[in-house]
Amino acid sequence: MSADIKNVLNSTDGLFDAVVNTKKSEIENFVLVTFNDPVFELRIITDKRDEFKTSLRSLRVSGGGDCPEMAMSGIELGLQKGRPYSYLFVFTDATAKDMYKFERIMKYVMKLVDSRKVDIKQKQFNATDDKKVVVPLDPSIGTAIISVSSGNSSLNVKDKDNTTVGTEEIAKTENIKMSNFGRRIFVETPDVDGLLSDRRSDPTFLQQVVLWNNTNPGDYTVEINSTTNTLVTIHGTTKVTFNYGFSVTKPNYFNETTNRPVADQKSYILIKLNTEGIKLNLQRLQFVDLKDNILFDKVKFVAQEDHYYLTEPINFPKDTFKIVMIAEDEKTKNVLKRASLPIESQKVLPGTMENEAPAVTIFGATKVKASTGKPLQLKCRVTGYPKPKISWEDAFGTTLTSTVSTVREEYEYLNVLNIEKVHQSTTYICKASNIISSDEKIVEVDTGDRFAVVKFSKDKKIEYNKEEKLFCKVNADPPANVLWYLNGNQVEANDDFDISPDKSTLTIKKMKQNYIGTVLCEVRNSVKRLMYNMKLSMTGDVGPEIDKKTTEIFVIEGSSAIVSCRILKGNPKPMINWTFKSKNNDTFYDIKEYNEDIRIEKVSTNDVGTYKCVAKNDISEDSHILDLTIEYAPVVLGQSNIDINQQIGQKILISCDIKGEPEPFISWFLNGLMIVESELYQIDKDNTLTFEASIKTMGQYSCEGVNKFGSIKKIANVSVFEPLKIDLGETNITIEVGRQLSLSCPVKGYPKPKIQWTFMPLYDLELRNLSSSNAQLQIPEFQTSDSGYYVCTVTISGDEKTHLFVVNVKEPIKSTPKKIVAVDGDPFLKIPCESAAEPKSTISWFKNGAPITVGNEWHTLESDGSLIIKDIKTPTAGIYDCANHDRSKVYESFEVNVAMHPDANNLNYNIEYFIENKNGTVPCKVAQATTDYILWWYKV
Repeated sequence: MSADIKNVLNSTDGLFDAVVNTKKSEIENFVLVTFNDPVFELRIITDKRDEFKTSLRSLRVSGGGDCPEMAMSGIELGLQKGRPYSYLFVFTDATAKDMYKFERIMKYVMKLVDSRKVDIKQKQFNATDDKKVVVPLDPSIGTAIISVSSGNSSLNVKDKDNTTVGTEEIAKTENIKMSNFGRRIFVETPDVDGLLSDRRSDPTFLQQVVLWNNTNPGDYTVEINSTTNTLVTIHGTTKVTFNYGFSVTKPNYFNETTNRPVADQKSYILIKLNTEGIKLNLQRLQFVDLKDNILFDKVKFVAQEDHYYLTEPINFPKDTFKIVMIAEDEKTKNVLKRASLPIESQKVLPGTMENEAPAVTIFGATKVKASTGKPLQLKCRVTGYPKPKISWEDAFGTTLTSTVSTVREEYEYLNVLNIEKVHQSTTYICKASNIISSDEKIVEVDTGDRFAVVKFSKDKKIEYNKEEKLFCKVNADPPANVLWYLNGNQVEANDDFDISPDKSTLTIKKMKQNYIGTVLCEVRNSVKRLMYNMKLSMTGDVGPEIDKKTTEIFVIEGSSAIVSCRILKGNPKPMINWTFKSKNNDTFYDIKEYNEDIRIEKVSTNDVGTYKCVAKNDISEDSHILDLTIEYAPVVLGQSNIDINQQIGQKILISCDIKGEPEPFISWFLNGLMIVESELYQIDKDNTLTFEASIKTMGQYSCEGVNKFGSIKKIANVSVFEPLKIDLGETNITIEVGRQLSLSCPVKGYPKPKIQWTFMPLYDLELRNLSSSNAQLQIPEFQTSDSGYYVCTVTISGDEKTHLFVVNVKEPIKSTPKKIVAVDGDPFLKIPCESAAEPKSTISWFKNGAPITVGNEWHTLESDGSLIIKDIKTPTAGIYDCANHDRSKVYESFEVNVAMHPDANNLNYNIEYFIENKNGTVPCKVAQATTDYILWWYKV
C-alpha cells in the first residue's frame, strides 16, 4: 500500500507543477486534506510552492488492512476549507488493480489546468432525449475539450458545414462497477457535478474526454450516441480571460481585493483583462444568475488604465451569481464574452474558523516620501481570528482615527489611515491584537526635515522586578543628543539602567518601587530641542495581599481546626507573623507561628478568640483577622417562660435572649402563627419584639431560634388591663314628675368592671340595692318618692370607685296658655317667646309635649326665639310650649286654633274719587269676625 500512496503523492506533485509552471492557470491556492480511519486532517492552505511540497512530502503511511477509509469526512473538510466552486480532487487508497486508470485520468486533469480555460457550455440529457449540443466558438478559442459522462456512448463533432471534425481522445474510463465507486482513485471536477446519483443507478459508468485543435470561429454540433442519462461539458482554451477582485474601499492594487464580496456591503470591482497581445476595449459588465438570466448590467466605471478597470461601489446579489465581461476587439471589432465561475458572498460556516494570531502587512512602501502640508493615505492588511482590534498610532502612541473594512469575513481586514496634512517626518504604526497575540508594522514618513520623530514611549505600567525599555528616538541632522531623567535626577548607565549607544533607548533592568514617577527625555541638536514625559507605575501585585474571604471559623469543641492566612500575592515572598487575643481580652500577644496555616488538634475554650496574621515584604504589608468560635445548639440566656401584664396603650418589649453558634435564625409567633413586621409589630436588629398593649395583642408569644444543631423557644404570656376610672359628670338633676331618666355611670377599665347601683331616698336615708348591674340605670317614670341619692359602685381586681347622682323630682308648673287664632291657608304663623329669661340659644319648642324640630320646611326658629309655623292647616292647632331643652322649665304656653279664611267672594266694588294732592280713605267692606284681621292690601 505504501507504494500506491507514493504513486499518488508523485502524481499530485506533478499536478501542482502543471499549475504553477504555467502563467495561464487561474488557480489561486491549494488545500491539502488527508484522511484514513479514523483520522481526517487539514494539512495546509497555501499558494507557495515550497510550503505545499514540504507538507506533501511529510505524509507517512502507517497501519493498514482497514478499509474503507474516512473519505467522506475528508471531502467534507476539503469543502469547508476550499473556496466555492473550486476543483476538488479526491484520491482514495483503494485496491491496486484499479491504479491502471490513474494516468489517463491525470492526463485530463493536467490538460484542464495547464492553460487558461473558459466554460463554453454544459448540458444534461435524459436517457430518451435527442442528444445534440450546438457549440459557438469565437476567434480567441484555441482548443476545445469535451467531457461526456454517461453509460456506453460515442460522440461526433461537426462544423458549420456539417463536416466531421477530427478529435483526439485523451481519457476514457469504462465498465467500472458502482460497487467499487468508493474504493478507487477518483478525480471529481465540476464537469460531473450532480451525476453521482445517476451513476449509482446505472450498471456501468463511462467518462470520455476528447479535444480538437486549430478550431475556426463558428458554431459546431456535438452529437452523442447514448441510451442513458448524459452530461456534456465543453471547455475551451483561450487567449482572452479576465481577473476580478472585490473591495469595500477603493483599491489601488489586486492584492487589496478578494475573490468574493463581503455580504451586505457595497464593494468596488477591479477588473483586469488578460489578452496576450489582443487589444480589447471593455464595453460593460453584466451580472447573471446560474441560469444566465441577467440580473443587472448598468455598471459605471470610475477608473481605467492599461487593461485595468474599476467600477463604482455596488450591492451584489444575495444568491450565487456570475460576472459576464463583454469586450470588443479593436482590430476585428468582434465582440467577446467571458463569464466568471459562480460567485457567492463571503460566508463563515460554524466551526470552520480556527484561532489565529494577527498578522499585519503594509500596503505599499514602508518608507514614504511626503510633502509637508499635503495629505497622505496609509493602508495595512490584517489577518487573524477572532477579529483583532486594529488601529493606527503615531510615534507618540496616540491612537488615530482610521477606517477598518472587511476583506474576508471573520479573517482579513483593511485599515485605512487618511492624514489630512503631514507636518513633519515621523513614523506611523499599524497595530492588531486578539486573544492569541499581537502584531504591528511601521511606516516611516520622511518630509525631508532635519528633526524627524521616530518613536516615543507612552506611559508605562511595569511589573515589579521586570525589565522594560523606554524609547526616545529621532532622526536628526546634525545628530541629536539624548539625556534621560528620572523624577528630576539624570539617569546614567549603571547596575540598574542601560542606555543604548545612540542614547535613544533606556532599559530599566529591574523595576523597583522607587522608580515610580516621571521619566523625561531631552532630545537636542543645534536646530531643535524636544522634551517628552513618560509616567511610570508599577504592577505585578508586588505588595502582600491576603485572602480575606474567611473572617470566622466555627468548630465543635474537641474537633480540629485550621486557622489560615492564605497569601494571594507578594513579591518578594512575604514573611508571616501571628498574634492572638482571647475572647474576653483586649490585648494581642505574639504566638510562635510563621506559616500560612495554624493547625489546632483539639479545640477548647482556651483556643477561642481572635487570630491576626501580618504578611510583610520590602514593598508593604497586609494583615487579616479571623475569629475562632465553638459551635453549639441554641440556648435561652434567661427565663424561658415569662408573664407580662401591661396597661392598654403602653408599649410592650419582649426580648429574645437566644444565643448559639452559628447564630440562630430567629422567628416570632403569636398563638402559633408567625409574626411579620408591620405597623402593629416591629422586630429590632437584636430580635426584640415591640408592640402596643391592646386587647387585640393579648396572647401567647414565642420566639424560636434555630441553627444546624437544634432549636429552642422562649414563651411570653401577654395580658392587658385598663385602670379603673370614673369621669365626673352632672351629679345634680331636677326632673318633673312622670318624666323618664337614664343615669349613666361613666366608668372605664379592663377587664370589664363589676357595677352595683344603690338608692337612698332623700328623707328617710334608707339605702337599698337596685337590680341593674349595667353602666346605665333606666327609670321610666319618676315620682316624687324617687327623689334621693343614686350611687354606682364599680369594682375591678379589688379596686373600687363610686359615683353619686342627686335627683330632685318636682311637680310640673301649671300655666294658662295664651290663645292664638290662625287662619287656614295663611303662609305662616309667628309665635313669640317673650317671657324666656334664658338666652335665646337655649330655647326649645314643644307641641303637645313633644319636641319640635326646627330648620326645615315646616318650622324655623328666629334669632329672638320666636317660632315660625309655615303653611297653616287644620292640624296646626295644638298647645305650643316655649321651654328649656328638657322642658323642665316652661317659659310660655300658647293654645293655637285654626279658623277658616274670611269669604270675600261676590263683593261689590265701589269707585272712590280723590282730589289731587289731598288725603283719601279706602274702606275694606268685608264682613269680619272678631278674630279676623286684615293682612294685605293690593293695587291692581
